[in-house]
Amino acid sequence: MRGTDLDAVIALDAAAIDHNHTLVPLISAPAVERCASRRYWAGMRRRRDSRAFVAADGKALLGMLCVDVRNARNRRMKIRRWVYLHSLYVEPRARGRRIAQRLIRHALAWAQRHGAGGATLEMAANNDAARALYGRFGFAVQEVMMARRLRQSALSARGADPGAKVVR
Repeated sequence: MRGTDLDAVIALDAAAIDHNHTLVPLISAPAVERCASRRYWAGMRRRRDSRAFVAADGKALLGMLCVDVRNARNRRMKIRRWVYLHSLYVEPRARGRRIAQRLIRHALAWAQRHGAGGATLEMAANNDAARALYGRFGFAVQEVMMARRLRQSALSARGADPGAKVVR
């Protein structure tokens, strides 16, 4: 990602967040905070162990994928260094042109060159297209995250449960 791409990347990220909110409304952001987004993406260019890959057609950005290198803190982990893939998004008008596949292939090659022994990602459980795409690259489900909404009015009105005990 070049500095001149910053506004286009922020726009792609906003579209990705909007789309993700339709898939995972309980835990994803309903809207983009522009200032925070600008700080995040501007900082991405300075981080040594993070990269944002973009696909462009001339000056128009069509898609992006980001990777962050992670190091295990637990010495017993089999894979000590891996990458976390995130923020994959391809403009709807550009889908069907294998842009996502090229971004993933490029990101995984970058990860191998930087000593990563594996790759992880998270995705919405109901995103069948993404599941199929990642499956073609050998990704398999390892964990399942579940979520539910809590009614804030009932919780805040009652406060903490005085009869609750912490189980250790």
